[in-house]
Amino acid sequence: MSSSEVISLLQKQYSGQMVLYVDDIAQVLGKSEKAIAHLISRKQLPFEIKMVGSMKCVDIFQVAHWLSSKAELKSTDLEMLPTAAPASLKVKSKRPKASAPDKLAEPASKEPLTGLMAAEILRSRHKFKAPMQRFVAGLRNPDEVAFMQEVQEKLFYSTNLLTSSYVVSIRKLAPLGYKLQCEETIKSFGSEDQACDFLVDRLCRHRRTKSRHVFHIVLTHTGATLFHVVITAGDWTFLNNAIELQLSGM
Repeated sequence: MSSSEVISLLQKQYSGQMVLYVDDIAQVLGKSEKAIAHLISRKQLPFEIKMVGSMKCVDIFQVAHWLSSKAELKSTDLEMLPTAAPASLKVKSKRPKASAPDKLAEPASKEPLTGLMAAEILRSRHKFKAPMQRFVAGLRNPDEVAFMQEVQEKLFYSTNLLTSSYVVSIRKLAPLGYKLQCEETIKSFGSEDQACDFLVDRLCRHRRTKSRHVFHIVLTHTGATLFHVVITAGDWTFLNNAIELQLSGM
């Protein structure tokens, strides 16, 4: 398959993008054993890393040249690339979505892989976890290492789940003159119930203290704020309580 044919397929798959980001490269590698094996067999990263703002990416022409250089590459290797995350990785919010960011209309796509086929793809992909880690450890360019570490996180670790999780953040600000000015705790949970249990536990602890610090305690889900309270010297100010959380004595 020629580079121009690969570019055409990639642009069709990624809506005419001229660059591919970490998520995109992870999808390319995650759907093809041959692609991962070919990458590992190289002595250096086959892409020159570029920056768009603070985001690392590679241009689509480099990717097309790399893919087309494999004699065994078939068009089906690219046609199988996913157009959306599997339904099993999505977490639906129980709250009204009025305050959440609007979703862009998604183009029609092939039916997502599910069941035994998806499980087999995952098993095949994870065979390459250890050799890819060794490959990344051998890189010397800091940008290449950072880029491939992000790709590994998308392929083999739980970073994808963070975008769909319920997140409780506790931000502590000290008065001027304190040695420690600020600290932040962030916890992610797979369900709203788990997040609320943690949230209530932390709120109960703060109810019993009269700290001079300022605390911001926030619960968010997929970009939407479900709860936000500010605690200053024992005074509580609720900025958001979409989950209708109630604690006696407040």
